[in-house]
Amino acid sequence: MQSRVRRRLFGADGASYERAGSNGDWYGAFTLVTSGSERCDKCGNGLTIPKRSRPSFPPVATHAVSLDAQCETCAAVKPVAARWVPRFQQGEPRDPAFGCALYLQEETGRGTLWAYNRAHALALLEWIASPARSRDGAILPGAMASRLPGWMKSAANRTAVEKSLGRLVARAAAI
Repeated sequence: MQSRVRRRLFGADGASYERAGSNGDWYGAFTLVTSGSERCDKCGNGLTIPKRSRPSFPPVATHAVSLDAQCETCAAVKPVAARWVPRFQQGEPRDPAFGCALYLQEETGRGTLWAYNRAHALALLEWIASPARSRDGAILPGAMASRLPGWMKSAANRTAVEKSLGRLVARAAAI
């Protein structure tokens, strides 16, 4: 079983976001990550490590840096080694390979609707507009529909989502 950190740093296709950042191919946000759980040298309790992130441009080097972490109990300060790694969160409207914001995205009243390309937008539109969806909740775990947010699958939002997807398909056709 993969650890939480490992899932965050590796994409669904197995591509390493760390490798993308070190090659200079990553144009998304970066965040500082420490090597593990750090403990205070004096009392052994946990350290509060400051969280830092950087916007996508200009690209940042992935070399090691030092952060001053403070003990939660005795307030002692200890330098902690950290490194910049690309930040990618599942469900963000970003390209998972380079971290760039997707061109095909639109804000709706419920959330952001996005697609990678015209084929993806058409597949979403076909599923949303389909009247023959399963009503017994039998959506396969790996299916695209199982990963869609509830507001997209709701019948109350169907018309608005169809219109937004139609605009995304039209925008993709104009490229």
